This record gives sequence, structure tokens and C-alpha cells, in this order.
Amino acid sequence: MLFSGALWSGAGKLLSMASQLLLTVVLARALPPSEYGLFFVAISSIMILASVGTVGMDQVIVRFAAPLASAGARSAMRRLAIRCLTVVLAATTAVCISLFLLLPWLLGVVINAPGLIEYQLVVLAWLFSATVQRFLAETFRGMHDIRMATLLGGVRNNGISNAVGATLVITVLWFSGLLSLETALLRLLLVSVAIVFAGFVALRRRLRELPDDVGGEGEQVPHALLPVGGLVREGWPLWTAIMIAALYTQSGAWLVSAFDSDDGVALFGVAQRLALVLIAPALVINAVLPPVVATLHASGNMPKLERTVRSLAGLSLLPCAALVVVLLICGKTLLGQLFGDFYSSAFTLLMVLCVGQLINVAAGAWQIVLPMTGRRHFMLGTVLAALFAQATASVALGSYLGVLGVAIGFSVGQLVGNLVGVVLVRRSLGIWIFASVDVAVIKEAVTMIRARLGRGRAKLAEGV
Repeated sequence: MLFSGALWSGAGKLLSMASQLLLTVVLARALPPSEYGLFFVAISSIMILASVGTVGMDQVIVRFAAPLASAGARSAMRRLAIRCLTVVLAATTAVCISLFLLLPWLLGVVINAPGLIEYQLVVLAWLFSATVQRFLAETFRGMHDIRMATLLGGVRNNGISNAVGATLVITVLWFSGLLSLETALLRLLLVSVAIVFAGFVALRRRLRELPDDVGGEGEQVPHALLPVGGLVREGWPLWTAIMIAALYTQSGAWLVSAFDSDDGVALFGVAQRLALVLIAPALVINAVLPPVVATLHASGNMPKLERTVRSLAGLSLLPCAALVVVLLICGKTLLGQLFGDFYSSAFTLLMVLCVGQLINVAAGAWQIVLPMTGRRHFMLGTVLAALFAQATASVALGSYLGVLGVAIGFSVGQLVGNLVGVVLVRRSLGIWIFASVDVAVIKEAVTMIRARLGRGRAKLAEGV
């Protein structure tokens, strides 16, 4: 179950990434650069703010749903879901009302994207729907239904239905000649609303399928009896970590918009989306890693854990480095062919961002090793250090170099975050995790992946 869930999660990330790249190609070719820049600000804002309205309830439901479902506590599970959803709806409503009052000032003065002000109602409605969508997906994740979590996920949690549906709708609009910034935002809102409706239907059915209550419910799962205030107290530390991570990965549009033009935001958005292709091999390869790390750590086999993590990092680094070479040789032409001639000037930004992604892959999977070995608290400190370095460098350099300075700042953040992550793993576990390019070690990684994939296919076949 754990391995098949990891495969679903990895496949969801990969398919979502491919769909988002195609969506970027369509929008960049169909919209003027200034309008695509505004779209990138809008979707980046959704990715960040969709975590605000959850107030950590998306993490609380993940933490508490599994024991409730396994205990057969159907009514307790229902109470927990309703209470968490109530918090999400109330908080998201408050966030949207506050933003409705503040958006003209934020967009006009702080973020410097006044062109989005006329679309604020659509953006706020999309934010509301995306927040609820995120909560529904994480509810299924909490019940260990990774398949449904991957299908229902939104812009922040790599949802297959959201990515594929949005891409199909936008592509149809493009071919029909009806695509504009307004129609794109409206259709993406409708896709999210449709997935939310399907998610509520699926969740209701899933709750009905849970076993009947077995008695002693309050003693077995006392957290189900927490009042709303107790759930919020449980959720806010988790919410803080999620918000920091969201700002770390998605704040580029805000920073570029503050220091450059809408055209500069468009260039950064295209370069960032294409640079993310570099981590696609790592997403596929690392899908097998979480259960392996947990098992080896539990058995105390640290030498094998180190060898496994480093070999998988090395296996990920090889195609990543090859892609960097390809982009270095023909990246400028590729940008022009895919996105339009204007975007050829994003080549320098692309190379700077590729350096950061190359560092990310070469450093190894500390983002998996730390939480899977019970060291989640180190994650927050690592991301905080990376965010501070990224923000400081982006602001300092962005004020002089504009969008290029922000791109350099993002790569600086990647460098600092990965250095801190590698050092923390070394100090806490006594192992190194950065990539190894030893041929024998990489062959061992390939053999392990083949074996894991074979067992995963067998389990899926048994399930069918």
C-alpha cells in the first residue's frame, strides 16, 4: 500500500508538471507577455494563499484521520472532517474578505500588478475554491487514499485532475480563438469548482464505506473530541511550516513584479517552469525512496541507507546534468520555438535557475530523509534559512538587476537550503546524502528501482 501510494504520488507530480508546462506553452503563445505576467502573478498568489485559509487543518486531518479510519470510528471521522472543514470555510471567507478590501492597494502599490485589479473577484473565488480543494485532497491523504488525494489535489498539491483539466480547457479555448486572460482565469475557477464538487461526493461515499463504530470511540481516538479551538492549536505550527515552504517556492512572481515589469514576470515564469523539468527524473526515482528510508532507518542499517540515498541521487543527477547541457546548447532556440520569439530573452534567467535545480538534485533527498527518520523539526529550520537567504538576495539584487537579480536570489536560496539540509542529515544521522556517481553504486540503484517497480506492479495487479 505504501509503495503503490508513493507511485501514485510520484506519477501525479510528473503528470502535473508536464500538464503545467503545456499550459505555460499555450498561455505564453496565446497571451501578450504582459498578460501572461499577470497570469503568473495570479496563479503564484493562489499557490501561496491557498495554504493560508486552511489554518493547518489540511495537516491536522492528515495526522488524525488514519487512526480514526482504522479504528472504525465512522462518526468520529465525520465529526473531525466537519469541524476541520468549518474552520477552513470560516478562515478562507475571512481571508477573501480581507483581500477584497486590500487587493487594490496590494496589487497597485506593493506587488506592482495593477492590471489584476479588474479580475480580483474571479481570483478571490478561485482562491476560495482552491483552498477547499486542497483540504479535500488532504483528507483523503489522511485516510491513506493516495490515489484520490492525487486525483483531487489542486495547484499546490499536484492534482492530476486539476492539471489535466485546466490544460485541456485552456487548449480548447486557444484553438477556438477565445482565449484571453479573463477567460483563462474564469475557466480555471470552473475546473476547480467541478473538482471540489466531485471531492465532496467522493468523501461522502468514502465516509459511508467506513466500518460501523466499534465503541470506546472517545478513548481510542480522543483527538476526535477536540473542539474547534483545540484543532486550531494543533494546526497552527504545521500551518506555519507549510506557509514558509509555500513562500520559499512560489514567491518569485511577487518579487519580480515588485522590481520589474509585467514582461519581466512573464520571462521569469516561463524560465522557472522550464527549469522545473530538470527535477522530473528525481521525482520519478525518489518515488521509491520514502518506504526504503523508513525501513532501513528502523532496522538501523545506516551504511546501506547512505549508499541507497546517494546512489539514487546520482542516478537522478545524470539525466539532470544532461538536460542542463542540452538547454545550454539550444535553450535559447527552444524557448523561442516553444513559447514565442519574445521568450528567447529568458535564456539567461533559465540558466541561472537551472544552476539552482542542479544543486537541488546533487544535494540528495534530505527533504525525504529528515521527515522519514523522525526529524521533521529540522525541516522548518532548513526552509527558514533558505527562505531568508533567498529573500535577502532577491531583494538586494532585484533592486539593481530586476528579474535577473531575483533569479540569482532563488538559486542562492537553493544553495543555502541544500547545504543546511545536507549538514543536518550528517550531524543527526551520521551519513552523507549528496549524489554519488560511482558506477557500481548507480547500478545497485537501478536494480533496486526495477525490483521495487516489479513488486509495485504486482500489488496493483492483485488489487485489480
